[in-house]
Amino acid sequence: MTGAPFIPPPAPPREVTAVAWFNVDDSFYDHPKVWDAPDCAVALWTRAGSWAARNLTDGFVPAGMTARFCGDSEQAVRELLDRGLWMRTRGGYQFHDWADWNNTKEAVRARRSANARRQALFRDPALKTAVRERDQDHCRYCGTRVLWGGGRSPIAGTYDHVDPDGDNVLVNLVVSCLSCNSKKGARPLGQAGMTLLEPWTDNASHNAIRNASSNASVDAVRNASVNPYQSNPSSSLVDVVDHLSRRYARSYEDDDLLKAVIDSIQDRTGVVILAAHASLVAAGILDGRQPKDPVAYVRKAIRAEKDPHGRFLPPPGDEPPPQRPPWCGECRESTRRLEDADGYDAGPCPQCNPKARAS
Repeated sequence: MTGAPFIPPPAPPREVTAVAWFNVDDSFYDHPKVWDAPDCAVALWTRAGSWAARNLTDGFVPAGMTARFCGDSEQAVRELLDRGLWMRTRGGYQFHDWADWNNTKEAVRARRSANARRQALFRDPALKTAVRERDQDHCRYCGTRVLWGGGRSPIAGTYDHVDPDGDNVLVNLVVSCLSCNSKKGARPLGQAGMTLLEPWTDNASHNAIRNASSNASVDAVRNASVNPYQSNPSSSLVDVVDHLSRRYARSYEDDDLLKAVIDSIQDRTGVVILAAHASLVAAGILDGRQPKDPVAYVRKAIRAEKDPHGRFLPPPGDEPPPQRPPWCGECRESTRRLEDADGYDAGPCPQCNPKARAS
């Protein structure tokens, strides 16, 4: 290069701490507009792009700035204009199709505002406590009892803004499971197709779910693929039991926990409970706790329970609790589900899974 040596421009004060990235496509190096461009043009394009992103100019570069980004700025500017990478505009130059590849000033500021609002929420323990006390740690979109500190579990507890652009105020904040929060995203309820449930004023509904009859659990298993739970306050108890059962089972990812519950309760009571009810028992024992070994924890709790019949078995009905069919020996014993040659789930066992037998 020829001309004055490159002198980096002084760093302007940043608007906020969030970073606005300047994006460079991974095929930039051999793009027809670039592959034979002189180094000064590539240097100017790259440095000016990062400057424009940082200063939220939407791709505008003042004419007086180009000499600060490279030594031979006149040749570099000429090359960028001739190759269609820049366009001449009043007072300087404009990146071609900036908004197609980079965030606009409006989008960056909206993201920064959302980040600042979220950080302010986490610095307000009184507000978070008020939200949790009002909602009783239940998701206001699906009714699931959330698991705080649950990582990436579908039932991990989060806070959601009902109005995504609203303030950090009690009426605009609700408890949400990670699954519903991800589904809603930064959309209003109407756009997301979701309904806001009434706050949990007491634990009556939760206790009704935990004490659901054996027949309800059987129906939940049978209807798991037919009546998926929707975010609707009119959903039946069977739908809620099924929804909670499948969510808790997914959150622990393997069925060792459910097998431990089923086996431990059978040892104490002589009754084999269904997996749907076992998942509710596990949820009641853990109740938001995160022991290092959940299997050992629930086994110890079941062994120590003075009244296992009253706490862990469904309420007695007119008929004796239904028993699972004998294990066929071809599927996983605890879940009665088949696996393919690679170890992936292949659906309910047609010989000994109630769900498959009912279809």
